[in-house]
Amino acid sequence: MREITEARTVKAKTRKFVLGSPKDTDWKEKTLLMIGETGTGKSTLVDGMANYILGVTWNDPFRFSIVNLEDEEKKKIGNQAVSQTEWITCYTIYPHEGSRISYTINIIDTPGFGDTSGLDRDRKSLNKSENCFPQNPQRACYLLTQFAFLSKRRMRD
Repeated sequence: MREITEARTVKAKTRKFVLGSPKDTDWKEKTLLMIGETGTGKSTLVDGMANYILGVTWNDPFRFSIVNLEDEEKKKIGNQAVSQTEWITCYTIYPHEGSRISYTINIIDTPGFGDTSGLDRDRKSLNKSENCFPQNPQRACYLLTQFAFLSKRRMRD
């Protein structure tokens, strides 16, 4: 996993990481935007999806972690009152031999909503997400194809 340094925008706290490399035959691409409350497991789901895509099975004695936290984010680990994720990060995974998918996937991990920082922070996070879809091709995730809304609430019988 390598960071595309040209995609990093410190002011907007957006960045992009890539796993693998594009092939001339790659033309299918999907983009998934992860949205939800603080503490719902968006970043954990990103790691789980990456492990599935990379072919990790339940019986394997290892797991990959592609989520890359900044130093200020690492200091918050374990505090469920605030979002652990401050940066909007696009993880691009290219298909490879043995991959469980045959297309490029962009998974956009966003900061959680509804933490103790308040509504103003939530609004700023929404505005920052526009930086994932700019004209700069190094930064871009061109077409948003899916949303994943995560919630702490669960359905009852």
